[in-house]
Amino acid sequence: MSPLRKYSLRVAEWWVVVVVLAVAGGVLAAVWSVSTATTTWTATTALSSQSQLRAPEQDGVLAIGYVDYFNQESYQQVLRAKAGVPDDVTLSAQTGASSPIIYVSASGPSEDVVREAATSATEAFREDVRQSLVAERRRAADDLQAEIDKNVETLNSLARTDVEKNVLLDQIRSLQGRLTEFLADDTNHLKQLQPEPGVDSSTPSPVVDIVSGVFGGAVLGILIALVFAAMDRRVRNAAEVQDAAGVPVLAELRRGDDGSIRMQNLLNSVTTAGGATTVVAVVCARRTEGLSAFAHELASAWPARRGGSLHVVADLRSPRPAYDEMPGLVDVLDGRKSVFDTAVARTEGLWVLPPGDATGLDPYALADPRLVAGVLRDASSAVALVVVEAPPLLEAPESQLLCAAVDQVILLVDAKHARGDDVQKAVGLLRSAEAHVAGIVIDGTGGQLATRLPASTTADAAPQARSLAPRAGAAVGPESSERPGDSPHDRTTPTPYPRVGLVGAAVMSIESNGSKDGM
Repeated sequence: MSPLRKYSLRVAEWWVVVVVLAVAGGVLAAVWSVSTATTTWTATTALSSQSQLRAPEQDGVLAIGYVDYFNQESYQQVLRAKAGVPDDVTLSAQTGASSPIIYVSASGPSEDVVREAATSATEAFREDVRQSLVAERRRAADDLQAEIDKNVETLNSLARTDVEKNVLLDQIRSLQGRLTEFLADDTNHLKQLQPEPGVDSSTPSPVVDIVSGVFGGAVLGILIALVFAAMDRRVRNAAEVQDAAGVPVLAELRRGDDGSIRMQNLLNSVTTAGGATTVVAVVCARRTEGLSAFAHELASAWPARRGGSLHVVADLRSPRPAYDEMPGLVDVLDGRKSVFDTAVARTEGLWVLPPGDATGLDPYALADPRLVAGVLRDASSAVALVVVEAPPLLEAPESQLLCAAVDQVILLVDAKHARGDDVQKAVGLLRSAEAHVAGIVIDGTGGQLATRLPASTTADAAPQARSLAPRAGAAVGPESSERPGDSPHDRTTPTPYPRVGLVGAAVMSIESNGSKDGM
């Protein structure tokens, strides 16, 4: 699984956080928008730089220059002082596309204030431009007048012929005509197009603020979810479990699945053909509520006509109120009872071997490999499937011994609570004990699996259910598990049991070593 997909799925699990923060962001944005929203008034006037002596494109370029000059911060300070524009009014100018029209706008919180500001600012700007042009032309007109005066003085100071006088008079008339035209020229002056400003109002839409708040809250929620996902070491799906453990995933239990069909499919992958008994251990890394129900359903799925099944409750560290004051595995291992008279019939073809009372006893000391092999031998002689419910691997060291004594081990992983490092450690312990790990089953029912366990495991069996007994032709050891008169305190060496059926190479090795030790 790619990191992108992995973290996307994990962020999706925190969708509640994302939704809550998105809603909170929208609500806060709405409150802020309503509490701070004010109506803004804008008054606009229009000027034109159009001239009869230039092309429209040139007038448009001149208008752009005027707009740039108007929008300069340094000039606006001067303009505000001349026009008496308040500080809370914003002045701006812009052109209409590439035309010579200039729009002057004043924006503020009051209609009357912006109307007066637009009018006064426009007139002050127009007057500034006019005075600047007039001053420039006045200087040029003074130069022309000085030249005229010089020619008049020359004409009057010397005796001139008629031809010379006519030449001087022509020059004087030409200069006077130029002066008149120059003073009458209004090129580059700004003309009023809309002296009375138009006024409109605008109120910020809360929709924009709300959408922005929702978006910001959602982004914050996603970031928080990413942090939580990075800190969360739990495994949630088959791909993550397989990456962490390195063993195949046999099944993934979900809410609403048909439990019997799922368990039967699982049994098909772990049992052997040919009628030999299969011993399967189900175990978890750390204690999970669904393990007992899973073991019970797995044993229940085996049909009675195929030889029946036995559910061995081998977890001696967890109290089982349903089996209080009932003999069980502890009594069998201690030599006081046998598997056959201790197993409780649940239904036709299904028996349960209770854990027994281990109060004050060391479960690790009770789980002697040779005695465990004897229990499994007797169980294998009576049924076709033995399901051993082992204690958590990371909490009970005897769990390794039990898993090493069976044919197949199924590791149950709770998708809601199991951590990847715990799954890795559990698989490592199984491999170090040379247990055969068939694969992993993921409990994705969200706690529903634990509720499937019958409320009372000691309920009356079906009328046709029989007591557990060796099957016809099954090999039975020289001694039964029950040894009357042989007190466990008087025994110095437990009697080793030879394995019958497909219990596993690990048990055969343990028994062989035990036999050599006794020689």
